[in-house]
Amino acid sequence: MINRKIDLYGQAVTMLISLWPYLFFIWDGHLSGRQDWVIASLYHGLVLLVLGCWQLISSIVNALLMKEKNKNFFIQNALLGMVLGLAFLVFLWDGLDRAGLRPAQQWGDWLVVAYFLLIDVLSVRYWIHLRKTYKTLSNVKENSGIGRF
Repeated sequence: MINRKIDLYGQAVTMLISLWPYLFFIWDGHLSGRQDWVIASLYHGLVLLVLGCWQLISSIVNALLMKEKNKNFFIQNALLGMVLGLAFLVFLWDGLDRAGLRPAQQWGDWLVVAYFLLIDVLSVRYWIHLRKTYKTLSNVKENSGIGRF
């Protein structure tokens, strides 16, 4: 069984770690140049890659362990994660990982920003649903008398 607190709070901490460069640059007042944004976005993207793999594994494990009521969400999330992972590989294959370093391709910058924003929104959506699911499961366990003598 997955340790629910590690899964839930680990994902939250990982998401906060991915946002740290933006907060640091804005708070420190050094986010002035294009290169700072590229470095912050690269760090954010790398941490999102770790978070995405974590959530994909979490979705697959939860889909295998959950009952039919909650299973569909985790299956859909795993499939969505695989599609977004393939999109990331297409970005790498096409060279959009270097789009921020080429000023002639402004559309590439916006595409990468839109992709990261989509991943951020879906990660938070998954985390909120996971929190509700774990809370419901712990309430059912407490009310059913499991573990009581």
